[in-house]
Amino acid sequence: MAVDKRALLLDAAERAILAEGFAGTSTRRIAQEAGVPLSLLHYYFGGKEGLLVALVERARDRNREAVQASLAGPGPALARAAAALQAGRQAFLDRDGSMRLLVELAVAALHNERLHAEVQRLYAETMRSLAQTAADLLEESGHAGKVDVRPEAIASLILAAGFGLALQRMLGVEERAAGEGFEALVRLLLGGMSAPAPARTPN
Repeated sequence: MAVDKRALLLDAAERAILAEGFAGTSTRRIAQEAGVPLSLLHYYFGGKEGLLVALVERARDRNREAVQASLAGPGPALARAAAALQAGRQAFLDRDGSMRLLVELAVAALHNERLHAEVQRLYAETMRSLAQTAADLLEESGHAGKVDVRPEAIASLILAAGFGLALQRMLGVEERAAGEGFEALVRLLLGGMSAPAPARTPN
């Protein structure tokens, strides 16, 4: 059976970056840990920045699969949304690796134009996906066009809360409160969508 050397490099890079951080990890060390020539790292990823982007994309895709599977499951829209939010919680709060990689990418992007462009692209993709899901839920719950909250605003709230709560847990600050904060966010979001939709008053 052929060895997937690209996957070997990604696995080695993930271990190294989570242990030493993006700045403290060299491409030579990653290649050595993966047991492949350094030239293969540049062949597959073009360098350290491209490797980190590929790592985050892999983590994002894994998380997206879990969330999408929940959204596509049986039952009413709100039950599926609750399951999807819990899948997101498991991915970003209970598994520090995915979130730490995203934080490493975001910090590195502050000083690197290429990474900055990639962060914008990945963030925009996630925003569009969340906003579309929020729009679908508003439509199914009868709230579409009756509340002054855009789906994009809901998506922004979810992303901001997810990043903030995960960072709080990563730093070891009130970890229990971070978990409770996520549960409170879920109740607020889903409670607002399950309540009767208020009629919009004319301006």
